[in-house]
Amino acid sequence: MARVVRRTKVRERNGMKIQFSELIVMIAVVAVIAYAVRYYFVINKASPGYVLGEYLQAVKAGNVEKQYELVSADDKQNFFPTQSTYEKNAKQSRGYTERLIKWSFSNEQTTTGGLVSIDAALSIRDSASGKALYQSGGKDVDDQFVLKKNSSGQWRLVLSKSRNALVQKVPPSVGGDFIGGN
Repeated sequence: MARVVRRTKVRERNGMKIQFSELIVMIAVVAVIAYAVRYYFVINKASPGYVLGEYLQAVKAGNVEKQYELVSADDKQNFFPTQSTYEKNAKQSRGYTERLIKWSFSNEQTTTGGLVSIDAALSIRDSASGKALYQSGGKDVDDQFVLKKNSSGQWRLVLSKSRNALVQKVPPSVGGDFIGGN
């Protein structure tokens, strides 16, 4: 005897129904995205390490306005009353434009007076004055930066209490010394 098997009918429904397991997965994905956005904008951007990274990015770009904005009010009052004074007296303001290759932070410690010190490992390309870019070498410098919260609760660099090994160990470029040499 042969049995005839026919296809089952597929019934179409007017609306799309979501399974309970699909709903759980969607809720979990939305929760993870919301937490990631909150972490980035609330926690990470308000951290001293983020501000130090912004400062070093401004040093690499030669952006004196951004650098001056991230310096503490005490340093501005005592050492750099104007942005042009900062540009003239702070060797890192324009002396390391496009010479900072990379940096990493470690050992973030809170010290007395609400100060935070962060150890930084910096890689700096040597000045390319008089030679081609591929001929210039580089140096690694271990530095330490100190940050302090200002009156509005934002972290700012206290350059007067930072180690400044970058400026001491690697001489800054002189004006007109382009990265590719002459």
